[in-house]
Amino acid sequence: MKKYTFPTMSIVLATAAVGIATVTAPVQASTAGLAGSTCAAIKGNEAKLAVQNNGAVYNKNTASSAGINCAIPLEYNLSTSVYLTYIKRDTGTLSCTFHRRSFDYLSGATSSQSVSTAGSSYLFFNATADYFNSVQCSIPKAGGTAGNTQNGVNGLLWQN
Repeated sequence: MKKYTFPTMSIVLATAAVGIATVTAPVQASTAGLAGSTCAAIKGNEAKLAVQNNGAVYNKNTASSAGINCAIPLEYNLSTSVYLTYIKRDTGTLSCTFHRRSFDYLSGATSSQSVSTAGSSYLFFNATADYFNSVQCSIPKAGGTAGNTQNGVNGLLWQN
């Protein structure tokens, strides 16, 4: 009876080839987004917000700013780029804060940005995602007669 010998050379080469293929494969970043209408009104602001048919959310109140909170389902512990797109029709200040919190609800970090110039653009936040992530914004009041120059948030995009 012939004794079996293990084919060491071919297994080693096959393992090395798979390992090299895995290491040299390009890393794909994922991009996703949410319309502004998925953001929740901060308590007391519900009547101030107008949702457009394209998904943007605007502050229709001519007397005060309105607050929204947008939860973002990010993958934990990955470097993330978050873009909040907006439209501003006057020089009121749009201010937004990116929040990341851990399970204990106390630890985490925030990053804030604001813009006062009219136009449409985005605010950029770069951070390592935690377990719970959101962007909270204060949208400036509407200007003009009957609030016909409304400021708003178009949506959020992120890449990680």
